[in-house]
Amino acid sequence: MQMWLYGTKGGSHWPKCEIYETNNKTRQHYNRTLKNTRDRLEPHAQECVEFARAVVEGAPSPVPPEQSLQVMTILDGIYRS
Repeated sequence: MQMWLYGTKGGSHWPKCEIYETNNKTRQHYNRTLKNTRDRLEPHAQECVEFARAVVEGAPSPVPPEQSLQVMTILDGIYRS
C-alpha cells in the first residue's frame, strides 16, 4: 500500500517518507527523505501500544474520537479534491 500527495509547490510519497519540491523558476527538483530514529517505537506502533494499554486499564482512548473524525474529514477532502 502506498500514497502519493500532490500540491502546487510539492508533494510526498508514503511509505518511502520522501518529500518533493519543485522550483519552476530555476527548473530544479528537490527530493528530501525523512529518517526515523530507532530510539523508541515508531509513532504508529506507540499509538497501538497506548490504545492496548487503555483497553486493559479501562482508560479513555489516547486518540479521542473527535480527533479521528477530523482526520477522516481532512482525508475525505483530499480525496475529493
